[in-house]
Amino acid sequence: MALSGVCPGALVSSVEKGSPAEKAGVEVGDVITKFEGKPIKESRDLPKLVAATPVGKDVELVIMRGGKEMSKIVKL
Repeated sequence: MALSGVCPGALVSSVEKGSPAEKAGVEVGDVITKFEGKPIKESRDLPKLVAATPVGKDVELVIMRGGKEMSKIVKL
């Protein structure tokens, strides 16, 4: 999953086939606004949070898609 964008949130610019993001239903154009309840103010915030989370853990992402907020569970 490649990310870009300004604040607030992290814009999803690509989703790799077979990745945890794809399996969770994350799509290109989604904006991730929270990771495990922690707000994503800038794109650079997200990789730090992901790196600090144990592999195999299920985490909740809050995303904006088409002006609607939704949550997705991703297994890291």
